[in-house]
Amino acid sequence: MLYHVYSDNRVLNDLRREIQALVHEQHDEVGNSFHSVDLAAIRTSCPILMRTFQETMRFRAANSGLRVLIEDVRLDDRYLLKKGSMLMIPATVQHSDAAAWGDDVGEFDYMRFARRPTTGRKKPNRIAFCAFSGGHILCPGRHFASNEIMVFAALMVLRFDVTPVKGTWVEPICDNTPARSGFPLPDEDIEIELCPRDVSKKWNFTFSGSDKVMDIVAEDGSSSE
Repeated sequence: MLYHVYSDNRVLNDLRREIQALVHEQHDEVGNSFHSVDLAAIRTSCPILMRTFQETMRFRAANSGLRVLIEDVRLDDRYLLKKGSMLMIPATVQHSDAAAWGDDVGEFDYMRFARRPTTGRKKPNRIAFCAFSGGHILCPGRHFASNEIMVFAALMVLRFDVTPVKGTWVEPICDNTPARSGFPLPDEDIEIELCPRDVSKKWNFTFSGSDKVMDIVAEDGSSSE
């Protein structure tokens, strides 16, 4: 996700504006100022961050859903799937289907999951999004994992500038990712320079907690507009 954020200034600038709105100036008991952020607000107040995360999962996830057939099934009058067989459903097949996502399916678009896409854009297909599998085997840890990833991304965007050592961002090659991996792994390390944005300010991060469920996949809530 950080690659897609830092390699595109549009994404980076939009996210910084969105996340910066959560930063509050406070003072300690002796009057020293510091930045305070309630990280729980990221889940409910950062739609661009959420869309970027979802698009990263659509564009990169390489997991597969596993089903066991409980009866014979014939698909399209061409393929007979026998009862008791195991069926693997790669997410990359659904995530790269132009019929579901539009002709630009092969491009990373951080606004693809916008609830109200711009005129002429194909409405995002939430049912075709299966980065966390789906149905009764929907990943039970999806919210925990999503919180970790988005909070880390938000902290990085707020506090650090990241640039490639060689001066240009190059999309990593992931040809040697093990089949057991649910996400492509770069064949080589990506060397970067990490620079703090403002070393003069101290930061305080809290997580107040919330009962609100993040709407990540179709099963999390209504897909109506």
